[in-house]
Amino acid sequence: MFATNEPTVDEIRSWSKDELLKWIQQQLPIPLELEDAEKCLNARINGHVFLKGAGDMQVFRDAGLPFGPSVELAQLANEAIGRKRKYCRYIMHVA
Repeated sequence: MFATNEPTVDEIRSWSKDELLKWIQQQLPIPLELEDAEKCLNARINGHVFLKGAGDMQVFRDAGLPFGPSVELAQLANEAIGRKRKYCRYIMHVA
């Protein structure tokens, strides 16, 4: 059986801005700097908004984040959605 400790897309989508930021800080190789983390909170980037930015760094740039963190967040959101797709394909093949 395929097991993962990664959150599902539905779980991420339901997170508050605080829950999401905590998870983001744990996922990034280098956590966001305090100023950038505060910008995420001030822009009210919750789980739903975060996933809308998958692969689109402009969403995060529009929230006032610098180029680097915007790229990282767009990539992380894209990876979160990609894990879900891979998991669904695996389940379909096993079933």
